[in-house]
Amino acid sequence: MKKLLVSLSIASLCTLGMSAQAAYKEVTVSNGGTITGSINFAGKDQAPKVYSITKDNDVCGNGKREIDYVRVENGKLMDVVVYLEKVKEGKPFPADVADGTIDQKGCEFKPFLQVMRNKNKLAAINSDSVLHNIHTYELIRGDAKGPKKTLTNIRVKFRNLSILDE
Repeated sequence: MKKLLVSLSIASLCTLGMSAQAAYKEVTVSNGGTITGSINFAGKDQAPKVYSITKDNDVCGNGKREIDYVRVENGKLMDVVVYLEKVKEGKPFPADVADGTIDQKGCEFKPFLQVMRNKNKLAAINSDSVLHNIHTYELIRGDAKGPKKTLTNIRVKFRNLSILDE
């Protein structure tokens, strides 16, 4: 479970949208359904990862930064993306599921997680006054520790807008 969720970090989630090439046809749907619910978490919730801030302290801050890759609240798994495989046609995507934007603020990606459609664009913005690198991967086996292939590896200068596209 931990490996699956780590693989859904912002960078790898973006690669899901870029690497899956199945065509989806938007059609009129009558009596369509909706999926709602929550994901129960069983087991021991691991502590957040703690990273020492060692570079660009005037921009990134000092001390330590905690990142909770797998968030659990009241026995429920948070920040989960559920999707159906092999759906070839259906309702149009909601208007708010459009192009994505990630921003480096205080040396952190914001937002940490977002959903994009296949073939949409990702804007990478750097609000920090130091150079950052955007590095995205395709997970070849769907395993964060398994083999991966670099999709993009670009520098983003201060206030420079770069669009990542296929």
